[in-house]
Amino acid sequence: MTRAHLAAAADLFSNLLFSLSPGQATGQRVPVLCYHRLLPGFQEPETRVMRISPEAFETHLIRLRQAGFTFLSLGDYAELAAGRRQPPPRSVLLTIDDGYADVLPLLPAIDACGARLTLFLVTSFIGQAGPRFMSPPTPAMKGHAAAHPDLWRSLTWEEVRHLAENGVDIGLHGHRHLPLASLGPDELARDLAQAAEIFRQELGRAPTTFALPYGNPAAFSSGALQALRNAGLDLVFSTITGRSPLPTRRSPLSRLVVLHRHTPEDIEKMALGARDWLGSIRRRLAPSITTP
Repeated sequence: MTRAHLAAAADLFSNLLFSLSPGQATGQRVPVLCYHRLLPGFQEPETRVMRISPEAFETHLIRLRQAGFTFLSLGDYAELAAGRRQPPPRSVLLTIDDGYADVLPLLPAIDACGARLTLFLVTSFIGQAGPRFMSPPTPAMKGHAAAHPDLWRSLTWEEVRHLAENGVDIGLHGHRHLPLASLGPDELARDLAQAAEIFRQELGRAPTTFALPYGNPAAFSSGALQALRNAGLDLVFSTITGRSPLPTRRSPLSRLVVLHRHTPEDIEKMALGARDWLGSIRRRLAPSITTP
């Protein structure tokens, strides 16, 4: 059985459990949706490119709005995580990783839905010319990039600053998009320092939030999490599925990775807790740290 088959089976089981659950309010668990590429007409196994179409992204926003969800800023979520405020009855944080320019055509739809957006950026990636690939490109990737060059380039720092000035929250996703578990302590410290310095120079402030590259438990360690905390990165997100209980002193926090097979109905169910059972198991097995 392939990874895609296992993931589809987990979705099916999650939906079954959700349909049997008597409670469907978010309560103290606030979903964080994790998107990657927003590409029209692209066909490629999702293990190579984690993507959805722009049309699907818009239907997700509409479905969440119609279901009564409030779109949070990153600052809102930080307040909830710290226990300084209570969440709305239904609320959600939208995040997009890496820093591709394919987000730009979606800004009108995001504004029309009253949504807030958080981008997690790879600092060495931003401002680089030409098509950018996070993995060795396949013929399908090269062909799509040739047909849609503006969707396969990275954002420029000027564009990032414009987005930040217009309500988009910005966090770090590393300097080189490497799994932190693969870096020794000194190399990790240098990588974080370089990313933070570029972030500070370009945006005029120190970063405080971080999305772990790859984000699965094999990609980070408790030592790496402590290094992030020591670097002033207090809010750290993984791709461990489900919704983290809030408030919390435990790091990292969960996110719900969105893939092209997920329908608007799936998104609503995930946001309401359909994958919490799986996330609870995975969080117990994953590296973590707890603040005093």
